[in-house]
Amino acid sequence: MTAARSILLLAALILIAPPALAEDAPKIGEIFITMAEPENPAAAALLSERDGKTVTLGTINADIATDEHYRIAETCFPTKSAEDPAFGGDIKGKALPLPIEGKPDCSVMFRIEAADDSPYETTGGGTGIVRIPVDETFTVTKQMKDGVTTFVLTPVE
Repeated sequence: MTAARSILLLAALILIAPPALAEDAPKIGEIFITMAEPENPAAAALLSERDGKTVTLGTINADIATDEHYRIAETCFPTKSAEDPAFGGDIKGKALPLPIEGKPDCSVMFRIEAADDSPYETTGGGTGIVRIPVDETFTVTKQMKDGVTTFVLTPVE
């Protein structure tokens, strides 16, 4: 085989080779915005290490069934009404707490940015039980200001 044929064969193989698979975005199954659950520190650590990269978010738990939930909601949300859209699917563009330590703890937040401001569907299992299924992949941008870390989540198109 001549050198020219070898080069042509190599070029053809490169052209027909499948593209490299993109890195799979790790998934955060659930973020609890009105309670400090053990899953939240792991979610915050993953978001922090994924700055500039992608992550998939499954569900946001916005339960308001206990006094603890109300204390966190009253402190971390700009309005203090259980009827406020922050407790439903209308969460795009709003800073939501990711309580890590203490009750309440509003030093770590996340915000879903989207051109589409239609609300997510919500599900509930009874009085005060609120789940917001998101099931989307986002690019993470970490912002820090005045002692508060905010993870901005921009949907991947």
